[in-house]
Amino acid sequence: MSSAETERPLGRIWRALAGRTVLPFAVGFAVVMVFVFWEVLPVWQVITSPDDAPFHARNAFAGEVERWLADRDVFMWQRLFRAPAPLAWHEFSYMACLFWLGLSGVFYLRTQRAHRVAAWGGGLFLALSGYMCTLFSAGHLGFFYLMASVFWSLGLIARALERRDLRLFALLGCAVMWGQAGQPDVWVLAMAVVAAYVLWRLLALWRGGLPARRLLLEVCPRFALTAVVAAALGVGGIRQVFQQHLAGRDRQIAEASGQRQAGGALTAQSAADRWHFSTGWSLPPE
Repeated sequence: MSSAETERPLGRIWRALAGRTVLPFAVGFAVVMVFVFWEVLPVWQVITSPDDAPFHARNAFAGEVERWLADRDVFMWQRLFRAPAPLAWHEFSYMACLFWLGLSGVFYLRTQRAHRVAAWGGGLFLALSGYMCTLFSAGHLGFFYLMASVFWSLGLIARALERRDLRLFALLGCAVMWGQAGQPDVWVLAMAVVAAYVLWRLLALWRGGLPARRLLLEVCPRFALTAVVAAALGVGGIRQVFQQHLAGRDRQIAEASGQRQAGGALTAQSAADRWHFSTGWSLPPE
């Protein structure tokens, strides 16, 4: 677009139609959010999310802080925002995460050379897809953090390998740890997908003509910065995953199966119980 066009009275509208501003995306997103959450927008109305029940006693936040300090719960800095108005934040947190997820989709599509309009539309469809736009009814807030983390990571991988900027590799370390605290068990699987994408992009660089020596000596070592940043941000959460979440999952499996194994031994029966517990949500009954 020429400078003469941008100086027109309708220049902003032309830029919006060309996908050069966030305005169309934000307006479309806001309209859908008002429609979806209309009945619970009043401050004393709230959706009932079983896995993130919005019932808060006066000392609820103080009790949560106490569990953090006693190392009995995974610290999620996102929960700090709900301290002043927990009921209002309950819905807004899902809206904010969906908006952040949509922007991550836009960023990834732009790294793939998609047109601006296509990128904004793709991001909007990602944020408002059927699964994501209804999962809040179950209360899986950590999953919303995780999905945005995955797509920002994919976009940063593509951009970092293209520009070789160390700042992008450092931001990648921040992105991969964004959703770790909220959904630590699924985060491990998501990071396996991210790692596979890294390998695929490295293979594409090699097949595109980049010598293997340069790939190993100039590109791959930059991911060490990503690992350092990620470890600095998430070492406490990773430790809590193994100390608390896995132990809690074992207890949940034992309670669901109605039996406990003495000494924690993994017998054939307990292995079968683990299998049924893990697949009962998604596979047909055996």
